[in-house]
Amino acid sequence: MLAAALVINIAVLIPVCSGLLRQAPAMEALYGPDQDSRRIMTALYLAIGVGSAVLLAGLAIGAPVTGAIVCLLALQIFYNCLTGVMVGTHNVAIRWNLGIAAFHTAAVASLAL
Repeated sequence: MLAAALVINIAVLIPVCSGLLRQAPAMEALYGPDQDSRRIMTALYLAIGVGSAVLLAGLAIGAPVTGAIVCLLALQIFYNCLTGVMVGTHNVAIRWNLGIAAFHTAAVASLAL
C-alpha cells in the first residue's frame, strides 16, 4: 500500500504542478492568484512529488526506505488535515487533499497489520 500512496502522489502532483508552473487559469480558481504564497505551496508540492518518485524507485530496488515513506506520508496527513481545519472544506483542492490523506492514513496503518 505504501507504493500505491507514492503513485497517487505522483499521479496527482504531475498535473497540479504543471498547471501551477504554467499558471493555468484553472489553478487560480483553486489556489488563488500567482503570488509568493502560491509559489511556496508549488515548491512544497514539487518536493513531495520528487520525494515520492525517489522513494518509489527505492522500493523498486529493495532499498530500506519504509521509514522515509512513513515520514513523508505522515507529514502529508498532518498538513492536509491541518489545512482542512484552518481553511475549511469549501475548496475542492482541500477536499481532494483530505481524501488523499485518508488513503495515506490507511497505507501507514497497513504496516501495523
